[in-house]
Amino acid sequence: MTIRADIYGESAMQQAKMSGPKYSFSMVDALGSRVTNLVLTVDGAPNYLASSIVTNADFNYTTNAGSNGVTSLLKNGDARSILNNDVFAGNNNGGSDGSALAKAVMDAYDADFGPGFHTVTLTGTVKGNSIDGESTGANISFSVTQTVNVITPGCSGKGN
Repeated sequence: MTIRADIYGESAMQQAKMSGPKYSFSMVDALGSRVTNLVLTVDGAPNYLASSIVTNADFNYTTNAGSNGVTSLLKNGDARSILNNDVFAGNNNGGSDGSALAKAVMDAYDADFGPGFHTVTLTGTVKGNSIDGESTGANISFSVTQTVNVITPGCSGKGN
């Protein structure tokens, strides 16, 4: 079985002079990807993985693995629509370079599961959304766990 993951991060900013929030889904900083320390643990065995950035990618966003700051500003939904309906026209459709609408794609991992229950956990850190890539104050660690149940023989009862 091939395990894949897309990692998203939503930033929201509200200032007194603004009529509403400004949003971004940028996963890029001056050092490259804001996603670091990715570890995919399969049945207790850690696998250290990397990720690559895909810009101008539309996706359905759900806050589900951690948050920081004024969480009442966060929105779930179609990321492109969130950007296109905020107060900042400069980020519409991902902005001029697409980086306001980006995701990190974890390197694929091939797992060989035998029959039974297996635990898969993905952990990592999304670095704070800073210009210099050095800020650590708003870093968010995340952890997502799923259980996989492999049944054999297959549903047809013929071993497939």
